[in-house]
Amino acid sequence: MATPEQKRVTHTMEPISQSTIELMKGYVRTEKRESQVLRIVSGTAWVSMDGEDLILNPGEELKLSHGKHHAVVSPANNQPLVYEFED
Repeated sequence: MATPEQKRVTHTMEPISQSTIELMKGYVRTEKRESQVLRIVSGTAWVSMDGEDLILNPGEELKLSHGKHHAVVSPANNQPLVYEFED
């Protein structure tokens, strides 16, 4: 039986990578789909992906798993949109 000093570390905790984006009315941004989570911080998002349009409100999340096409994100109304990504 191994003692605590002899135990091997089999994984490490890496910090989560996070970035925040703000879009004003009339702006659109395309996002690569690399298995990250898009989370709405404030405003309402219109997300178009794979021929489907989604409306996301503050606190809602969408997993952008790998895909052929980019996701297109824009504000869904006259309010600024703030969203963030977490890997």
